[in-house]
Amino acid sequence: MEESKPAVENAAPAKSDLTPAAAPNPEVTQPENKMMLWLIGGLVAIILVVGGIYFYLSSQQKTQTQPTSTPAAKVEENLENDLNAVDVGDLDQEFSEVDKDLQGL
Repeated sequence: MEESKPAVENAAPAKSDLTPAAAPNPEVTQPENKMMLWLIGGLVAIILVVGGIYFYLSSQQKTQTQPTSTPAAKVEENLENDLNAVDVGDLDQEFSEVDKDLQGL
């Protein structure tokens, strides 16, 4: 017996197989790609500028907030001198009137 080949192999290729696929129009997609690249590049540039400004300002703030080195003993001595320089008067004499008023109650 003769073997018959399947009909699919002997059939002529379909018409859709012979026509090349339509290539995308480069004129339409190229400007869109350029626009997308400019948009992404602009966003990256903005992020870099903002980050640079942030780091610059934070480094400036660190240098301004560093205290000058003064010995603690000198600061304490200045405070004690200021405290001793305050004139509070004679407190016993001032409170004698208050004591008289309290005794009168």
